[in-house]
Amino acid sequence: MKSGGTVSVETAAGFQVELVTKENVCSLAAGLSEMDLLVRGRRLDADFWPWLYFRNPAGAGKTVAAMSGSRVVGKLGRVPLRVSVGGEVLTAELTEGLTLFREFRNWTCFRRLIEASVLIDPANDPPFAFGFSTPQMAKMHASLGQPTLGRVSMFAGVLNGTRMLAERGFPRPAAMAASIVARAVFGLKRKPAASPGIELSEVAGFGKEYDELWRALEPLDGVAVVKDAAYLNWRYVDCPAASYGRLAAHTGGKLAGYIVWRSNGPKGDGYVLELAARDDSEPVLRALLRAALESMARNNVGLVIASFPPGAVCVRALRCAGFGSWAARIKNMSLTVTPGRDGYRPEQPATAWRYTLGDWIYH
Repeated sequence: MKSGGTVSVETAAGFQVELVTKENVCSLAAGLSEMDLLVRGRRLDADFWPWLYFRNPAGAGKTVAAMSGSRVVGKLGRVPLRVSVGGEVLTAELTEGLTLFREFRNWTCFRRLIEASVLIDPANDPPFAFGFSTPQMAKMHASLGQPTLGRVSMFAGVLNGTRMLAERGFPRPAAMAASIVARAVFGLKRKPAASPGIELSEVAGFGKEYDELWRALEPLDGVAVVKDAAYLNWRYVDCPAASYGRLAAHTGGKLAGYIVWRSNGPKGDGYVLELAARDDSEPVLRALLRAALESMARNNVGLVIASFPPGAVCVRALRCAGFGSWAARIKNMSLTVTPGRDGYRPEQPATAWRYTLGDWIYH
């Protein structure tokens, strides 16, 4: 139930849940950023929240903030995304950022915040919602009738073992010694391989040629976020939360693929957020990946993390570069799906979802 911008929810902790709107997001932004820093350790500019929830080309988000007086103590976002389901484009929602301060972090409060989010605008619910959840949150979603499709496939490799271990609490002498083993076992190959006929160039902005590339890449038998020029520009050019590396590959003067990565993630980690090539060209994928790894190495990245479905051609490029599938120990996430109006949800199994790390890491 909602009234005057507030969703009335009774909880043992006694917080109220307020709708985040275009009108109040700027007044709530500082509180949202402070909470995110204290709970998640992320430093997000106040402009991140208007960008995430109200500058999205797919539409405005539906987000609730838990308030204890004037203090923001929790939040849960629903971000609209255009998703291709078996070749049909639907506007679904990504459920993201379920956060509460420790004193409110109990089963009842988490559940009530999720329920409040569902009550925002039930008449205009999306066809379905999806999200990427920790094991604990996956259990909670399941209790609310939001099925878990399975664990998300993760990959990782080491560029700088000393930094990777030092950022995770190892004393520097021990980190330096252990890094020799880490590099030998999990080290990435970043030396550019010969790529005749493949031209790489930096991407300042994603133009119309990326719309055509998306049409060539769109899976007609699976589920994937629509990654056309509008989405890519919003997600990786306009985002105020991070600086991204972006490279395009051209063959014969035609766009053949692209990669997006981040070098300055938490704990000195690097993220391969997007990697795609026309016709699943492995030479193009390998050339793009090696170039990104070289850039991350120059920026002293310790660990590099990526996420693609096990059967994706990108995975072969990752393994060729030395990535292993042990990253679930670092980020153990599951894909959850919430049925929308009329109880609809995609029938495809988790193996049919063409996800990437960029689908769920927004900072």
